[in-house]
Amino acid sequence: WFDGKCLLFTINNARFYGGGFCMTPTASISDGKFDLTLIKNFNLLKLVYKIWPLLTHAPQKLKECIQLSHHKIKIISPQGMNLDGEYYPDTQIEIEMLPASLLLVNETKEC
Repeated sequence: WFDGKCLLFTINNARFYGGGFCMTPTASISDGKFDLTLIKNFNLLKLVYKIWPLLTHAPQKLKECIQLSHHKIKIISPQGMNLDGEYYPDTQIEIEMLPASLLLVNETKEC
């Protein structure tokens, strides 16, 4: 769906990450899909004018923004990727959402 250079590409399952950064304002942790936001490459001199939508949870206001949701994603990136703050040197990755596959248990214990 996209072939080219981008300034930023995020895959999220929730609206917020990284201490309140919001690149996927319509994301839902219960819809069974990843939310993707891609900001196409632009001249960094224009960043001063374009930073406000990124800081105010409205990246979709940028004409360079593409957003979509999907349950399976394949990324090919010649320079590697950053996964949750860690460098991932491979040039290809596939991610698939597995709905209802995580079981959380909350047990209260009395001392």
